[in-house]
Amino acid sequence: MRIIIVSNRLPVSINRKNGKLHVNKSVGGLVTGVNSFLKNIANNDVNMKYIWLGCPGENISVEDEAEVKEKLKDSNCHPIFFNKAQYHSYYAGFCNGSLWPLFHYFSSYYSYRENWWQEYKNVNQKFAEALFDILQPEDVVWVHDYHLMLLPQLINQLFPATRIGFFLHIPFPCYELFQLLPIKCRLELLNSLLVSNLIGFHTEEYQQNFLNCCNKQLGHATNINSVIAGIKEVQVDVFPMGVDFHGIQNFANCKQFSSEKIRKILNGTNDLKIIISVDRLDYTKGIGNRLVAYEKFIETNPAWRHHVILLLIVAPSRENVGHYKKIKKEVNELVGKINGKYGNLNWIPILYQYKPYTLEYLIRLFSLSDVGLITPLRDGMNLVAKEYVSAHVNKNAVLVLSETTGAANELKDAILINADCSDEIANALKQALEMDPLEKAQRMKKMQETLEKNNVIQWGRNFMKILLGQGEANVNSFSQYLNSSLLTKIHANYSASTKRLLLLDYDGTLVPFVDNPMDAIPYPELLCLLDSLGRDTKNEIVILSGRDRNTLQKWFGDLNINLVSENGVWIKNGSGWVLAKQIAIDKSWKIEINNILQGFNRILPGSYVEVKECSLTWHYRNSVAENVNSIVSLLVENLLKSCSKYNLRIIKGNKIIEIINSGVGKDLAVLQFTDQKQYDFILAIGDDVTDEDMFRVLPENAYSIKVGGHDTCAKYTIQKPAEVINLLSSLNY
Repeated sequence: MRIIIVSNRLPVSINRKNGKLHVNKSVGGLVTGVNSFLKNIANNDVNMKYIWLGCPGENISVEDEAEVKEKLKDSNCHPIFFNKAQYHSYYAGFCNGSLWPLFHYFSSYYSYRENWWQEYKNVNQKFAEALFDILQPEDVVWVHDYHLMLLPQLINQLFPATRIGFFLHIPFPCYELFQLLPIKCRLELLNSLLVSNLIGFHTEEYQQNFLNCCNKQLGHATNINSVIAGIKEVQVDVFPMGVDFHGIQNFANCKQFSSEKIRKILNGTNDLKIIISVDRLDYTKGIGNRLVAYEKFIETNPAWRHHVILLLIVAPSRENVGHYKKIKKEVNELVGKINGKYGNLNWIPILYQYKPYTLEYLIRLFSLSDVGLITPLRDGMNLVAKEYVSAHVNKNAVLVLSETTGAANELKDAILINADCSDEIANALKQALEMDPLEKAQRMKKMQETLEKNNVIQWGRNFMKILLGQGEANVNSFSQYLNSSLLTKIHANYSASTKRLLLLDYDGTLVPFVDNPMDAIPYPELLCLLDSLGRDTKNEIVILSGRDRNTLQKWFGDLNINLVSENGVWIKNGSGWVLAKQIAIDKSWKIEINNILQGFNRILPGSYVEVKECSLTWHYRNSVAENVNSIVSLLVENLLKSCSKYNLRIIKGNKIIEIINSGVGKDLAVLQFTDQKQYDFILAIGDDVTDEDMFRVLPENAYSIKVGGHDTCAKYTIQKPAEVINLLSSLNY
């Protein structure tokens, strides 16, 4: 099987120099991230192949096309060529004149021309025709970004059986902005994307905006992570893109790395605190606002003059487009003004570089800086912020980050600011420069732990696992139904093992769902089975549930088993209940969120709120309203802003919406067991999205089983709780 990656540009570009064609590595978050993922699977799975389809550059003559194809064969790259006029209308026109400003909330920059739209359609058609030449029956196609939103439908017309994934690397806007596109464009874009088997976004906000547009524009029913498009349910999920954390750390740690250029750049800065700012030239990046804020910082903090320098690195981009020429002029003028006003022979406030850069070059500069100043006005993710954090092996630095980047959802220990407010940025710079070293290290450590766990390899694997039919740990495999031969294998391993860990969800796993959750009391035979398994000295049993600890204590407190309540908040491992490690519970949000949920109780008859110690759960199992899916989507939309403010997580379970602190999850609870002991047999069984957290952190040799559904990274599936009981009973001999 092969993965066919399709993006506007290839991970390499071609240019002619001194009469010869040269292949150069492309820069940018998309190509760098996807490339890291592809290299990882190529190195670890000899059966997995890939091809990357895209444009190698705009200035390739027809005479050079054959030679370019030959040069790129060894790079697994398949080039597609366009004439310059067509590419300009497609790329500078509809892509970056229409979609880019709208999707980044710059409606005043939005423009539309009919010929742009037609060329956008034509270029997407050419990509489909190029795929026709290389696609094989078992291939999977992964389409990337806003340039190719019409491609899924075109692929489906040519290859109806091909599995298609689509990932949007920029924000998806709210419906009110999406409406600025002509109706025909909106309909074609949405209907094309919904041909995909899986659609991915960086954040929950973008995901919910898309679902809302599908509901309002197309009238499709939506769940929290899917669209019901006719007879097909299309999964729409969140996959925050990461970076190659260990690769960046290793490079930053390399003592042999040295660059004359970097020494020249930083010459004379030994006694200065270095603030570094890195962006591509674009109006969404807020570079002008940042410079105004830096000037305000210098003006209001005279003690820092002559002791700090801003290293402003801007990569050229779309220099022939009017808006970008204007930004470049504005940046040049602001830099000149600030340096002229405050600088002298002994000190320049801003060191400005307007040129392309490599990641290796940036890593070295990042590792030598004191503050990272990353403040776009809006950004889909912003991998530069994640690269900055990853590069600081010594943890002696601070990240100042815009709250309107996708990265802000994960990098909560940065100093988060409103990028439109120069006062906030100026104050954040002072706070960062004067921060206690211990606090710096603690903040950086937490962010690095997040980035190490959610790295770009994991991002790609998580996406492909679901796209490939909800596979197991290896990206090219599928979940298997737990048949008799697999049961025999589990029994044999269980019998031969001496230290076993059994991780079990409760509702939907050990007992079926019922109309009233409090009626799902464990029946005597289940208690007897769990008691018997728990008495086996080789076994350690853990029930991980979303229920509160008082209920679990009442039901299972007398048994020799461990309990985890509220999906990972409290753990009973021995005699008493304790908070899970690394969890600092904030309950200040509960009144505000509860008010929102209670309001929706009035909208949707039959729904109600379950108030737990550290979480809230909105139940709608007993609701029969025809528009229940629309109401659920509207609730999530209303919750997003408040949940983002309090750093909360929204979890969609089986007919429930749960709100809980962001750092909470069954994964952390499971790790507290697996990190403390070495087990030679691990069995984990669960039925909903919270159990996916558990499945993802299990060792490779663990048996993971999903009850019901198919959207899982568990290795195996079974149909219903009765089969779980049969399996556990067969082990208990």
